[in-house]
Amino acid sequence: MPVKTATECIGPIKPLIAGVRDAFTPYRFPVQLGFKFLEPGEYGNDGEGWVIGAYPTKTRLVGGRDDGLNELAEYHLDIQKILDVFHSIRGVCWEVTDGSGSLDGPHIRVTGTLKFSDQEILVDFMFFDSPPEGHGSPTVWNEETQVVEIRS
Repeated sequence: MPVKTATECIGPIKPLIAGVRDAFTPYRFPVQLGFKFLEPGEYGNDGEGWVIGAYPTKTRLVGGRDDGLNELAEYHLDIQKILDVFHSIRGVCWEVTDGSGSLDGPHIRVTGTLKFSDQEILVDFMFFDSPPEGHGSPTVWNEETQVVEIRS
């Protein structure tokens, strides 16, 4: 089964996704965040809890000196805002992996629990510095008009 995207997101991880969006501030132009996840017990998830990956997507620039480029924006990530979403934290680290899988590459990893209803949900969350290989550019930023367009 393939890794699912945030459009297929369900209850337990919605607060984490909202927290990540709140923690992310792009500098030069608008950026969409991408999310992928594996539920417990799914093929590819050998752990006990959810595996969740987040990453900034590239933006296609239109007009201006960078016309036609697919760029990864510079950004600020407030890690404390992400940590605040967790009910408890078991570990936080920076990892660099080979990038051979759909959830690989340099990332910040937070392992902990999220509160959902009366349960604690174990989560292995990773924020990657860039999108997975082959991820398109759904966001178009017009440098001249300062208007953003989201493409599916």
